[in-house]
Amino acid sequence: MARKILAGNWKMNMLRPEAESFFQSFEKSMERIPSDVEVYLFPSYPHLASFPADSRCVLGAQNCSDHKPGAHTGEVSIEMLASYGVKAVIIGHSERRLPCQEGSIVLDRKVQRAREAKMTIFYCVGEPEAVRNLGMDSVWQFVSVQLETVKFVDPAKLVIAYEPIWAIGTRKSATPEDAEWMCSRIAEAMRKRFVVDVPVIYGGSCNAENAKDLFAQPHVSGGLIGGASLDVESFTTIGCSFPSGK
Repeated sequence: MARKILAGNWKMNMLRPEAESFFQSFEKSMERIPSDVEVYLFPSYPHLASFPADSRCVLGAQNCSDHKPGAHTGEVSIEMLASYGVKAVIIGHSERRLPCQEGSIVLDRKVQRAREAKMTIFYCVGEPEAVRNLGMDSVWQFVSVQLETVKFVDPAKLVIAYEPIWAIGTRKSATPEDAEWMCSRIAEAMRKRFVVDVPVIYGGSCNAENAKDLFAQPHVSGGLIGGASLDVESFTTIGCSFPSGK
């Protein structure tokens, strides 16, 4: 059966009391989410220590350093994250690719660090609006180049997140049909590379209103949720949006 994945990326949100309140409330609310849905939460670094140790939800980190431990002021190593119970990490998010100038060399090192730590990698790909305006074939050409970084990983520890940049935080979302078009091509490329299926999830203004239609698409395995993951009820509703027979 295809995997169902719900992932919440808090980005740079939540003060300590808010995060602790969310954790407590979501633990109760999560009982409503079907047991076959894999739930991941990616809070900011300071909140990792407050995460419930016995939670069904998998703790993830929004980023990791591409360096091994040592003299790197302000960096957080994958080993540090693992010591807090982190099991997954987001790599390649456009909010780091562009403003932080994280190119293929840096991303490749991050993937290596995560692979060595046996972390599940949520690898983000997506196109800017200028590429989108050129048509879907141009979008696929752009995204396929981004996928080159994830050649040498364990496919069982890999999730691809398709996040069109023009849809992130803009309240504009890809149509279910366009999301399926792209996710199906990513899934096919990953199957050719690894000979097994790799889940592809959608991100970019995915919310409680559109999640059901997006998740109904055959090759959309779930969502990487941004703003809508900051509210317990909204995030829970999205987790209940998967079709039962998928």
